[in-house]
Amino acid sequence: MVDYNMKQETIKKINKILFVLKETQDWLHLREISRRTGIHHQTISEILDKYLNQFVLIQNFEEYGLKLKLVKLKDKKVDLKSVLTYLKYMKKIEE
Repeated sequence: MVDYNMKQETIKKINKILFVLKETQDWLHLREISRRTGIHHQTISEILDKYLNQFVLIQNFEEYGLKLKLVKLKDKKVDLKSVLTYLKYMKKIEE
C-alpha cells in the first residue's frame, strides 16, 4: 500500500528526480540520477518503485555480477502535479 500522506521532503525528492529525468533524452543509470540530485541511489530506487512506477520505464540488467538499473520517463510532459494527482486518485480507488 502506498503512503499518500507523504512528507514534503519526499515530494521534493520526487520533483528532483522528475526534473533530472525530463532534462535527459535518454536512459539514466540510478547512480547518475543520484549524482545529479544528491539523493542516495537506494532512496531513488524506492521512490521509483513506490511512487513513480506508472510514469517510468525501467530496464534491469544483471550480468557478470553487475546489477544495472536504467530509468527513463514514459512521457516527458509528466510533472509533479500530475504525479500527485494520480497518487491521490489511486488512493481513493484502493479505499
